[in-house]
Amino acid sequence: AILLAQAIHRSSLLLCRLCIEMSSKSPPLENMSPEDMRMKILELNRAKESLEQQLANSNQLKAAVDFDMQRAKVVKSADVCFVFDCTGSMFTRLEAAANKMREVQHFIMAYLGGHSTTRFAIVGYRDYGHVEHVTVQSFTDDAACISKTLRTLSASSRLLPGAQLDLCEDLVSGLEAAMKLPWKSTARVLYLVCDWPQHGRRFHDFGNSKRVGEPYDNHLEDPKQWEAIDCVFQSLEKKGIDLVCLRLAARCDKMYTVFSQLHDNLGVDVSTTVEVLDMNDSPADFAKCVTQSAQRSISRSLVRFASRQQHHRVHASTFPIDLKPFDWDTYMSWPQHKVELVSYAVEGVQKPLRWHSTFRRVHLRPAPFSKGAMRYAFPAVDEASGARLVVKVYKFRGEAWRSTITLDKDARVQALAQYFADEFSRRAPDCALQFVPVQRMRVIDGSQMSEFLRLSLTEPFIPGNYEKYTSNGSYIGDNTEVVQAFTHFTWHFSQGQLMVVDIQGANLSVLTDPQIHSSFSEEDHFGCGDLGRAGMDAFFLEHRCNQICHHLHLEPSPMQKAQCQTPAVQHDSAPQDKGGESPASSVSSVRTERSSVPTRSFLCGGRCGSMVDLTGRELLRAKAEHGDVFCAACLQHIEDSSCIMQCASPGCKQHVRYSYFALCIAGKEPPLLCAECTANKLDQEWELLSAC
Repeated sequence: AILLAQAIHRSSLLLCRLCIEMSSKSPPLENMSPEDMRMKILELNRAKESLEQQLANSNQLKAAVDFDMQRAKVVKSADVCFVFDCTGSMFTRLEAAANKMREVQHFIMAYLGGHSTTRFAIVGYRDYGHVEHVTVQSFTDDAACISKTLRTLSASSRLLPGAQLDLCEDLVSGLEAAMKLPWKSTARVLYLVCDWPQHGRRFHDFGNSKRVGEPYDNHLEDPKQWEAIDCVFQSLEKKGIDLVCLRLAARCDKMYTVFSQLHDNLGVDVSTTVEVLDMNDSPADFAKCVTQSAQRSISRSLVRFASRQQHHRVHASTFPIDLKPFDWDTYMSWPQHKVELVSYAVEGVQKPLRWHSTFRRVHLRPAPFSKGAMRYAFPAVDEASGARLVVKVYKFRGEAWRSTITLDKDARVQALAQYFADEFSRRAPDCALQFVPVQRMRVIDGSQMSEFLRLSLTEPFIPGNYEKYTSNGSYIGDNTEVVQAFTHFTWHFSQGQLMVVDIQGANLSVLTDPQIHSSFSEEDHFGCGDLGRAGMDAFFLEHRCNQICHHLHLEPSPMQKAQCQTPAVQHDSAPQDKGGESPASSVSSVRTERSSVPTRSFLCGGRCGSMVDLTGRELLRAKAEHGDVFCAACLQHIEDSSCIMQCASPGCKQHVRYSYFALCIAGKEPPLLCAECTANKLDQEWELLSAC
């Protein structure tokens, strides 16, 4: 109730300030005509509705964050089990573990970030001749309970009558007891801490005779050295548990080698790992080994979790077509077709897809030159402009893959990505981004053409080396701070409903082939690449907010891990935060870096295929003036088809200039506000959203 009252109070102040600002730009009320008064009232009503919408959006983002907080407790969870040799030689190590257990828990929870859970379990084992053969403390999130259990594990225990002791232990029974524990967290790690190997010739080279100074084994033919240990490693893989062996003595090396071989023999698709780490007797070294290996194992486990969520395999047969090289200069020899090109645009997350169609003649080569995981790429050239095009067709058989519904859904993804890129570029102009526009192409003539190519998507051909920046899962490339911030921005700006991922392109300026994850129902999703919340989780589990995220005040997701390395496990290659540096100064450094390259190449919006060299701010000015960026030739077409009208904002004396040529290309309606009023309106909406 207090938070709601504060939000209403802030919103009222913002609305009052907005009214005052608008009033200051208008003549006094007594000098206003009835028509101006009516327009002023309409504008205030629109401002009120906009504020109410911003409040609703803020509540929607908060609801999405709250929902993810509950899910994070399941996704960002870790089960850690310690299997200890509890015989006399291990007394100091048990004490070291007991002293450091709370520190280990704090580190793991700090690494996972907020809203995470960590559980610990203890399995203590001894040899066959002991009364207390195996002791088990099941999983608990109480580190104090685990420390107490470790201290109560007696370093020596009562023996059975007639027991004959040796130096080897019944280690397999301890591992079998660990496999019976209720493992349920996303990350699962088992630590083996021992100083003597398991019984059996398979694990050591000891004899069975008691010679002074030589180790011996009374159970060289112990049957557990074969099938039982094999079953343990199968269980480790089935349950998704990583094994970490803390090496205390060289006499266990042969056993660890056998463990590694057993793990390798499970097959090529093994998801778990076996790791051996050297450790001494100090408590500090115990904590260091455990925390470092836990960080690696948890990171791998979270990636495995995200990967399991993202496998949406398409079960459909494909058209087998051979790829053939080509030369653009020979396009006149390719078959010529009359086609309908449909352009798309959106002006909001919930706004309908707008479209505009034109008829052109293109030369289309019927053989592809490249292919991806789901589509073939064919070369084509616009006869009138000479623009080089790429025609993309799904590889799969079936009418559903070439239906208008499927292609419109793909086009909506690209149009929404461009809408988000425009909003992102306006708030971070030095990091401006542009997505390649796509069009749906329908071949009108060509009776001899295969149905395979009759309906497709086409986009301008972009020269240069393409890079994969992110995937629709957990992959994030190097030096992708801008792309990561953009993806985070799309989630924040859409109130947790959408996220643009799977980004690739040339020189980090012109991007293509994005995918959108959504929280919508299945009938409203964005195709088979839309992995929903699981896809969003996959990104956030690997994303760490950078300077751009902080500058834009983006809401962190509860799924994110810690935003900085824990001091206990700093790595040389890890990015170091500069002490005392504010987010604003960090953003300045990013801008300085990016501004060292004065211009970047952006695609002309006139569908001619030309590239225009601009800075990010010049790109925004071009979009504000013409609706897009255009080359010199297309600018001439804009001048020849320009129109002028009065700005619809009350009190504004500016004129709105637009081009029929540019509007037809974009499929947009004529603008009502001038560039300054449009920018002020967007600034006010963003300020209200941030304040709410």
